[in-house]
Amino acid sequence: MIEALTQAGADLASDAGHPVTAAVLAQVRATIEAAMADPHAGAAVRSGLLVTPLESVGFDAVDLDGALADPDAVPDAWSGSDAPPIPITQARGARKASRASRSTEAEPQDGPEPDAQPEPKRDPAAERKAARQAETAARSESRDADAALDAAEADLEQAEERRADLQRELDRATAEIEALERARDAAEAASNDARELLAAAQEHRRSLGR
Repeated sequence: MIEALTQAGADLASDAGHPVTAAVLAQVRATIEAAMADPHAGAAVRSGLLVTPLESVGFDAVDLDGALADPDAVPDAWSGSDAPPIPITQARGARKASRASRSTEAEPQDGPEPDAQPEPKRDPAAERKAARQAETAARSESRDADAALDAAEADLEQAEERRADLQRELDRATAEIEALERARDAAEAASNDARELLAAAQEHRRSLGR
């Protein structure tokens, strides 16, 4: 499917008089793979505002820093949640409403307070980058926790196998002890019988002597 999409894009570009090179095709293919692997990258691709190719590396989030011509138009392209991507038309409408709201708030009313301090200016790019870094760190911690869990389960399985081996050895030792105890009891009984026979023989000899 990825190859078919890539080739379709190459054919459209060629028909428009812009044949693409193998290197560009590789970037297109990598971008499609990133869009399939990360829903936020998918939202960025569907927006049509990409200015750089994307790449998916392992389990890490796709780096979208500087990838969009207008990042504010695609809020889900940097969101750290697993919510479904926001349609680009809805995102643009929300952005326009947000801009209108900010413009209204920016209009002076009765003049600023004498001691009023200006609110610190937000840096959306820095916030997006921080959100991606936090998501990447969380995924890394999750992978480390999964690896530790797998190691603990492997150790537990080995311990269970060792316990089973020791239990079998204990059962064999117990059976041997019981067999030895039975042999001892039989030997003691035979010894008692032999003593009784000896005593009877001695008494018979004394009787014959008399």
